[in-house]
Amino acid sequence: MSAPTRRRPRRGHGPRGTARRGRAPLVLFGHSLGDTLAYEVARRLPRPPKRLVVSARIAPTVPPATVFRGGTDEELAAELCRLGGTDAAVLGHPELRALVLPAFRADLRAADGYVHPPGPPLRCPVHLLPGADDPAVAEADALRRAEVAPAGFTHRVLPGGHFYLHEQRDEVLAEILRP
Repeated sequence: MSAPTRRRPRRGHGPRGTARRGRAPLVLFGHSLGDTLAYEVARRLPRPPKRLVVSARIAPTVPPATVFRGGTDEELAAELCRLGGTDAAVLGHPELRALVLPAFRADLRAADGYVHPPGPPLRCPVHLLPGADDPAVAEADALRRAEVAPAGFTHRVLPGGHFYLHEQRDEVLAEILRP
């Protein structure tokens, strides 16, 4: 019985025959706290993404105001309902509430505690998608994103509040996927 042989990838192909050339360009999208995460990932990638699309968050250089520090579950649930991203029926159900509120609290603590660290500048253009009626993000604070976008900055305001992307899904996807 002969020893198994290891096949070499075809020229121009990587592991398991995946093409190395002609990869689709990377576009990062982040909403709310995900905006900050996408920004920090984009800063550190060895090869910059084609574009960073951000949504529903202040610019990283703006000192974070306390988003919400409500002490009780009822206060936090009321704030989440005000922002419009969580169905009131979910927050009204004790078992579901017990599952989701700790995660929301952790996100809010992370958002409150973020301080823009020194590091590499962003090397890709930034496209901001704010909701026109977002009660959690002042437009001027979101537009300061241009300060950290030396490769270019654009924005388009979409109708809606903090979670406008639920109603504007097709528009958001079009903005992310545009050439």
